[in-house]
Amino acid sequence: MAKCFNRSGLRTGLIALLLLGMAMPSIASPALPQGQKTITLISAAGERHVIGHATFTAQPDHNDTTTFDIKLDAPEFSEEFLSMRPFSCLAGEKEMWCHLAYPYDLKKQISAADLTDLEYALLFLHKPQTGYGIDPWNGLYFKMSLGEDGAITGTLHDVNLDPLGVPPADRSARLIGPENLTVSDPATHRFAKIEIK
Repeated sequence: MAKCFNRSGLRTGLIALLLLGMAMPSIASPALPQGQKTITLISAAGERHVIGHATFTAQPDHNDTTTFDIKLDAPEFSEEFLSMRPFSCLAGEKEMWCHLAYPYDLKKQISAADLTDLEYALLFLHKPQTGYGIDPWNGLYFKMSLGEDGAITGTLHDVNLDPLGVPPADRSARLIGPENLTVSDPATHRFAKIEIK
């Protein structure tokens, strides 16, 4: 027995589906940054301090990723020799911040869902202005996120960077994860956020 179709009802249903599709917003990943962007540290009071630049380059065969190169070239950086090794540091009344160049392999590649390599490239250690050593327990880590406009922002976390002192068998292993991070009290440190825009 043949089934009967109501053409009017079928037409109404199709129109409703089309309208529903038009009404639903398209869900797309935020656009990854491209070209040169400014890296700015921001205090809890909103004071901004430009520390360098990041250059992002699209990957022709991978539209969902981009590579980056970091240059911390602010004139306020000074070269300090601490705990038997050189660091680029920012002096300040509250504390000195020293950039910790990640000692193992980084692809220097990010996607909208994974900014870890960029987070690792912008690790810092803090120390009092006085004193000659630096302690990996005083690590500073910006947990980053990508905005709809392609800007990258990060919130400061405290972290023990001591695990970086022992070379892993796999030099591309990620030694610092979310479970190692503690959100910083914004009033504790000289800066509270980072912006790459």
